[in-house]
Amino acid sequence: EWTAEEEAAMQEQEEEAASRGWGWRPRDQTAGLGLGSPSLPVEAKLLALPEAAMAVCACPGRSHVLGQSGAVYSARWHGRHACHGPSASLWTCWMPPSPALRVVEISALSAHVLLRTGAASAMSFGEPQEGKLGYLALRSAYVPTPRLVEALLGHTIVGVAAGGRHSLFLTDQGGCFTAGANHAGQCGRASSDHEALGPIRRMRLPDDCARLVQVSAGHAHTLLLSHTGRVYACGLNDRGQCGIEPLDGDGACVPEPT
Repeated sequence: EWTAEEEAAMQEQEEEAASRGWGWRPRDQTAGLGLGSPSLPVEAKLLALPEAAMAVCACPGRSHVLGQSGAVYSARWHGRHACHGPSASLWTCWMPPSPALRVVEISALSAHVLLRTGAASAMSFGEPQEGKLGYLALRSAYVPTPRLVEALLGHTIVGVAAGGRHSLFLTDQGGCFTAGANHAGQCGRASSDHEALGPIRRMRLPDDCARLVQVSAGHAHTLLLSHTGRVYACGLNDRGQCGIEPLDGDGACVPEPT
């Protein structure tokens, strides 16, 4: 069953498709790859990709697959950001231009994608609003191919996590750099700290959290795992998603132990 919000979104997409003469209904491709309505018990279909995959990411309206060669395959609906690949395929492919840029990790949750390369650098592409790609792209509404996050080139990146409007980059020293929106404190600073919006910033951690070993990003909150096994959370907590008792719908503005 579709919610009212999903129905409205599908109706908007169908109207755009009709106005452009595409002759297809987005609601018939809600599995992202032509698998039919999610309410029907359909059999999963094998995707026709040119190589074996090592990781997958499913996002609203798009899918990303990391090939064993380090190539990144992306599929998205033919709407606002239409595919630039062959018209017969939903998929576009980015091949690393050098072995140093071979991708070994991919993270995506919404409209942007974070990549970690074999040389321990970070790359990103997608919608750049609010600086969540780790760099400014003022003249572009969408960055179609991966670009290096140059602000992090002096650091060894061992993990990446893409949230709804923010990004996390884990270093080999156990630190965490953030980029993007901080309206709910998801970047580990008070939501009134406007400097958190845009450029890469290092997250300030509690004194007893000496080193992080894993980071995870939700739509507007963040979870951090320290080397001692303690878990910290920050960001939107209106539904208790940070594991902390909600207080008037406020976010946890600085990392707190859960």
